[in-house]
Amino acid sequence: MAMRFVSASGSVHGLASFAATALVGLVLMIVVAGDPVSLWAGGLMVDGDYPNAAAAYSMFVRDAWHWPLGANPNFGGINVFFSDATPWFALLGKAVHTVSGLEMPFHGLVILNFILFPVMAYRLLSKLTEDALTRWLGVALLSFSLIMPVRIIGAQHIALSSYWVVLWAMSAVPFPGERRSALREWEFLPAIAVAIWSHAYLGAMCAVLILGQLLWLRQWLKAAIVLCTAVGLLYMIGALSEPRLPVGGARDYAFDILAFFQSLNWGVVPMLYPIIDLPQVDTIVYLGTGAVLALFAGLVAVALQQIPLWGTSDKGAGQRLFVLLSMGMALAVFAMAFTLRIGGPVLLILPFPPLLDALYENFRATGRFSGVLAYLLIVVSALWLGALCRKWRAASILALAVVGLQFADARYAGSLAPLPQALSDARAQADIVDALLEPGWSGRVYRDLDLIQLEDQRLLDYLLVHEHRAVWLSSAHGARLPPETIAQRPRIAEAVAGDLVIVPLGSSSPTCARSATLKAYLLCIV
Repeated sequence: MAMRFVSASGSVHGLASFAATALVGLVLMIVVAGDPVSLWAGGLMVDGDYPNAAAAYSMFVRDAWHWPLGANPNFGGINVFFSDATPWFALLGKAVHTVSGLEMPFHGLVILNFILFPVMAYRLLSKLTEDALTRWLGVALLSFSLIMPVRIIGAQHIALSSYWVVLWAMSAVPFPGERRSALREWEFLPAIAVAIWSHAYLGAMCAVLILGQLLWLRQWLKAAIVLCTAVGLLYMIGALSEPRLPVGGARDYAFDILAFFQSLNWGVVPMLYPIIDLPQVDTIVYLGTGAVLALFAGLVAVALQQIPLWGTSDKGAGQRLFVLLSMGMALAVFAMAFTLRIGGPVLLILPFPPLLDALYENFRATGRFSGVLAYLLIVVSALWLGALCRKWRAASILALAVVGLQFADARYAGSLAPLPQALSDARAQADIVDALLEPGWSGRVYRDLDLIQLEDQRLLDYLLVHEHRAVWLSSAHGARLPPETIAQRPRIAEAVAGDLVIVPLGSSSPTCARSATLKAYLLCIV
């Protein structure tokens, strides 16, 4: 069934709108990351978070069903929720494997994220304006912004790059004056479900957006249902019972007020200011060179009273935008982590309120929450630019320049990653593992390593699980695993003939039938 785009006035756009927006996603994908065939084959993968998530996904999909639903005992006992394996996609993959015996590759999620983002962008813009030009300006500015693409090609946070769920949450609650149906009335439930089972940060962002809209509309019962649904889903997947280590350092990741204009050298303009604290590079919320130009042009026009403040005269659309901006600002304030950081330096630090300590321990990379406001500012820039084009035809020249600059950012970012050296290193690791394991092995992996050492073997885990069909890993990388939990896993002394044992170079190991060296580790077939 084709997705239907319903505007504030009730007009319906069917398959043609879906196909056109999906085509924008395909163009974005090719410009930034490569063609879908190479992505489907894992051509973007280098040593980082991506292979760790893909390895956890493959092990989970091939395993039997467990309770809680996210349990992944054969992958070091780490729940898929904490492996960034995108639980909803992993559960779908497991269902497909159960029925057909086929493994749906994790790489498909990369393609899906590129395709669905402009689809949801159009859907959001259709709630805010009836003007076709403004909608497509919004789709272009949102889609070619760097926030989502850099998550994929830079840090390779595949689950976190599912920002389309944030745009879905912005449009999933019907406002007065919109066309309603039984499905539309409750659309926010599948939206929050997919968000919660995508990534913890995305789930939190979407919960705030949906709850904010429902509370504004005084739909108290629905708000309570959303809260219960979120807790229930976390319980079902196992996120509430999994041992995890609280982490600090939220202030190092705190949102810098000028980060909206900081390209981090991913765009066509250079960095606005130098990065003082390295964790700041995690906060990629650059609006885009074109969106910044549109935003400033719109501000001037609003100040001169040439266009309306909201860029639209529709009351319901203005109401939705006001609520969303309020929620975005609230998330941005939380992202500041009670730290005033402007252009790099920290100017003011306030103590955390006791009630927020636990939140900052569990959401250390707080700057990510400012991404919601970044997307909304891009939406506002598109609404203002559309209003300018309706008032003055000559503004169409500005619109072309804005879209061109936004596209140039995406094209430039696509030329930067992945680095040839990283791809060469990935191939070299694959060659080493192939030579060691091709004669045959048991599929069982033992290692006595700490958190840092396990993190250093994320690509190795993918090669073992996906390429060489490992069936069990005694331990694996999990960002929140307590050291005592790792210590309780089976030790290398339990390995038998045919098992693979991995130890740091220079450490004692069993007698090896075959061995190889990879990075600073000895790979030993007992």
